[in-house]
Amino acid sequence: RGTHNLLPRAMKAMEFLRIRLYRREHKFMMRLTEDEEAEEISVGRNLLPKLNSMLRERHAVGLRECPLKGHTFETLKSNPASNFFMDWRSKVSSALIRFAWRARTNSLMTGEIMRITGHGDGKCQTCGRDETLLHRLNGCPRKKHLYKPRHDAIVNILVEIINAGTGRNNRRAIHLDATIRGPQGERLEEETLRNLKPDIWYYERDTLKLVEVTVPYGSMTTIQGQEMTTLQARRNEKLAKYGPLVEAARTQFGINVELYVITVSSLGAIPEETMRDLRRLVLVNATRAAKRMVIAAIRGSRDVYLNRTSRQVRQLWREPPGNLEDEGEENPVEEIPEEGETEDSDDPWIPAS
Repeated sequence: RGTHNLLPRAMKAMEFLRIRLYRREHKFMMRLTEDEEAEEISVGRNLLPKLNSMLRERHAVGLRECPLKGHTFETLKSNPASNFFMDWRSKVSSALIRFAWRARTNSLMTGEIMRITGHGDGKCQTCGRDETLLHRLNGCPRKKHLYKPRHDAIVNILVEIINAGTGRNNRRAIHLDATIRGPQGERLEEETLRNLKPDIWYYERDTLKLVEVTVPYGSMTTIQGQEMTTLQARRNEKLAKYGPLVEAARTQFGINVELYVITVSSLGAIPEETMRDLRRLVLVNATRAAKRMVIAAIRGSRDVYLNRTSRQVRQLWREPPGNLEDEGEENPVEEIPEEGETEDSDDPWIPAS
């Protein structure tokens, strides 16, 4: 009692942090008490960085296991491009950063959150189904007109970076959402494959390059008994869909064909497979291109959350906001900035009215 000895204080700290200290072969070792397969740490030099890394990983695992608040974290780990804007030195608007934080932790006011807090029945105001964040950002059948601009924004970034560095007079003939043709304009003979339309296709020398973009909601799922991320599942779907098209084009046209699947989650997660495809595809810095697509996906998801159409977004930027009437849309815009406010004034915490 009242002692300031370092040993009792260290033992108390290890008990609090759930770290086990033991001696083996004349060395003191440390390990997390709840995980017998965890990495052992030798007590000596560089102990503190290793200990901090071990504790951070344990905390991250605990977060990913939270079904409500941490279900998106598995798709965001170990990828600096997905989280670059969290750095205070980034030039991303604070409104967008706040939205990303709240969306990734499932803290936005959705039907699910309102039901849990006792403020609603949890139903989507547009289609009447149970409204989770996944449903609102990616799954509502009556909001597909809001999802397409987010997808197209990423396609436009890809078109820009594919042509970057080629010179104004050497621009490639890039085709968007069109059936592929051979070098002489011939079509595929097989009818089922002839009607497939990749998001982007173009010729680079003697190689036909196909690019398919997908923007799923990032979480975990189980496919045929195998647990994987929805990003990997969607990528596999695209490869299975366009794989036969690639083989048919190689066989009939006698050319090299390459397929790139660019997967960006609606909350800005980019898997390593997409980073590898970007490095093969673009002639400029792939990491910078990935960062631009992350911001485009998050900005598009914010517009989806606020029920903004492309026309309304353009009006918010080009003219002072007024009464924007959306023809043919069931729900009006949930939040329109007051006169003189900028994009930074948006607060997606406001629930749907």
